[in-house]
Amino acid sequence: MKKASITENLMSSEGSLTSAPTSTWSLLDQYLAAAGWRPTEDALVKWSARNLWLELTLLSNEHLPEYPVPEGLISFLIREESTDQSSLNIIREVLDENGIKVFSTYPLSPDQREAASMLTRGANWPKEEGGGPAVLAVAIDTFASDYATIESWVKRMRKVKEAIRNKINQGRRKHPLGVLHSSDGCIHAAKYIEVVFGEEAQDIVATTYELTEPEKRQSDRAGT
Repeated sequence: MKKASITENLMSSEGSLTSAPTSTWSLLDQYLAAAGWRPTEDALVKWSARNLWLELTLLSNEHLPEYPVPEGLISFLIREESTDQSSLNIIREVLDENGIKVFSTYPLSPDQREAASMLTRGANWPKEEGGGPAVLAVAIDTFASDYATIESWVKRMRKVKEAIRNKINQGRRKHPLGVLHSSDGCIHAAKYIEVVFGEEAQDIVATTYELTEPEKRQSDRAGT
């Protein structure tokens, strides 16, 4: 069994492990970190839906940004083979049709690509699915407030990403492209920006507030 599979089974399993004492989970987390096996934070976010200790840990102050994060913030990491202008146009078009407004895109430097590939998606970016992250797109979902739970919103985003992939992969019989990966929730989106831009993330996130004004959201929704 691969390292990632073993770790996922431990950290996301149901039953006796998820009800283990807090100290047990804390010790396991410390052991995995010391051994270089601690999962990336985006993987922990997904598994936290089945593990109360993970959920509470990720909500603790040490894991939250020290600056305000607007509702509906999303970060998209677009793979290398989907960064041509035609693919980028399709991505923006489908997102816009679904009330997701992209307001900035950032081509990643070699160092930023390496950081994003190592610290997101469980460091799993198969080349045959379109390569690693090459562009970061920052957006606002104008319909985010309609979803009561992160799980229901994640399901929405899966459908949106599937629509993008289907459109870009039309005519490809072999090795369909994964095209892009997205953050799960606004705090997670800010973390992705931090991975790529470090201390500059705060300024980038701050610029989204113009899109969080109620009047602007209603205008954007009316136009979808």
